[in-house]
Amino acid sequence: MVICSTAPPLPVYVKGGRGRFAAGRQHFSRKFHLFDMLFVLQGELAMMEDNQEIRIPEGHYYILLPGRHHNGSRPCAEETIFFWCHFYFIPVWWTASEKPDWAARLRRKADHHQPDEIMLSIPQQGEVQEAARLRQMFEELFSTSDSVSPSTRLKQQTRFMDILLFLQQERDEKKTGAQQAADLLADYIHTHFADADFTLKQAASALMYHPDYLSRALRNRLGMSPVEYLHTCRLEKAKQQLEQTNEHHQAIAEACGYKDASYFSKIFKKREGVSPASYRRMSIRNE
Repeated sequence: MVICSTAPPLPVYVKGGRGRFAAGRQHFSRKFHLFDMLFVLQGELAMMEDNQEIRIPEGHYYILLPGRHHNGSRPCAEETIFFWCHFYFIPVWWTASEKPDWAARLRRKADHHQPDEIMLSIPQQGEVQEAARLRQMFEELFSTSDSVSPSTRLKQQTRFMDILLFLQQERDEKKTGAQQAADLLADYIHTHFADADFTLKQAASALMYHPDYLSRALRNRLGMSPVEYLHTCRLEKAKQQLEQTNEHHQAIAEACGYKDASYFSKIFKKREGVSPASYRRMSIRNE
């Protein structure tokens, strides 16, 4: 099933973030007036939407519809981490069993008095082929959630629109060989980032590609080098540990693949704008 609407006006992003359920927990029961997109990074969510059971495993997403009753259908079997975001369409939305043809999406061309009318058609659920790229897009969306700058917060709306277009386009396009190689490397880095001795040469050997080819492919795909993406994965895990544990930053650094705690702190502050200790204090205040 696909969720359809027309634009402009664009869909409105309301709020989002990262969620975590420990093993044995499940989603609470509610009836909500907004769309709720769930993208699972680790583990699996088991949900009910009215009388329909939904499974959302790692690397998959699902968009819960407004006005329906949602609850967890069973406890999580393992720690489950996911991104969530609430949004709505203006003025109307509807569902269809199949996505419309490209030709049908341009419902009206702009003239001197009115803009284009374009149909959006977002698959309600699916496996994300470019999970690393979508993860990065969500992290960019949430990175400015605490900003009080009006211009920065307006940019969140365009970043959210990019996510919807990404999900729409992913079902329409076939990946090139370079895109497939980039996704393999991103998945490999995400799996092995905790290895303090990780190298691109090691990854290239395991994936049977030339290191230079993989490096170019990843930069074209995600806009960052393998080393930059390695730091992204490590720091995302570090932030999770700082938020959820009382571990000393030395232990967290080692668990995330950094042999030197001072270097870890330097990279963390450069990327996040604050030290690990300050980040932990901020996360406690926001609970």
